[in-house]
Amino acid sequence: MKTVLFMLVAFFSTQAMAHPDHHLSDNAHAFYHAAFWIVFAAVVFKGISWWRSRKSRKQD
Repeated sequence: MKTVLFMLVAFFSTQAMAHPDHHLSDNAHAFYHAAFWIVFAAVVFKGISWWRSRKSRKQD
């Protein structure tokens, strides 16, 4: 639980730093958004695959 909380705090604190005044350069800001969406897609994919494997284990 500590790890999940740490990850959430780290994620939202970087979101807060990156967005109010756009202190990052344009390239760094675009890279930040690309990295965010790649990680987001990976988490969604992992969640769906975990849910499917859990569902199939319950049926067996």
